[in-house]
Amino acid sequence: MKPNRRDILKGLLAGAAALSLGAIGCDERDTNDKPTLQDTLMEDPTKLKEFPYMMSKDGQFNGYIIIGDTAPGSDVLAGIDISAGIGGIPITVPVDTCKLASEIGELDKHAIVIGRDYDNPLIRYGEVPTLVAGEGYLGLEKENGLYRLIVSGFESLDIRKAGRVLAEHCSDTTKYDLNGKKILVTGTSLTDLATQVLE
Repeated sequence: MKPNRRDILKGLLAGAAALSLGAIGCDERDTNDKPTLQDTLMEDPTKLKEFPYMMSKDGQFNGYIIIGDTAPGSDVLAGIDISAGIGGIPITVPVDTCKLASEIGELDKHAIVIGRDYDNPLIRYGEVPTLVAGEGYLGLEKENGLYRLIVSGFESLDIRKAGRVLAEHCSDTTKYDLNGKKILVTGTSLTDLATQVLE
């Protein structure tokens, strides 16, 4: 198969990163969480199995849990489940962690964004794969040195199922396979959940 332009550019960037990393010592991370050259040019190896530690610093959750302003109450319940799961480790969850999308001007912390693109404007159209009834979705990405975790699903219950997987993962890291950045969550209720790594 002939490589496309995007693959060629990615290869060139990876090569440039490999050359420049050795020259300027980018293996040392900034202690103030600013993105380094390594963050910019190299693909981040972090997987969802590392949740919530990649969003925490010094024993405290360093992010937002964001719900759409007009989202259904089930999205709020998903946020409560996730917050309770994080706090049960224990990692301290600050009181001002949960936010409505309209309260976020700029993402200056890590973010867990709950809902669908038409309920939560911080989820871009097309960012969640096409799902069918019964499917939830977890998607992790890194932008500007900050993690952004999408918790979504086909229906309201499916979003809650995805949130429940994250919450239960906090107390039992072996219960679900989260060894990827994009995870499909299935099950008929909140008690028979299963995961499948998409990427």
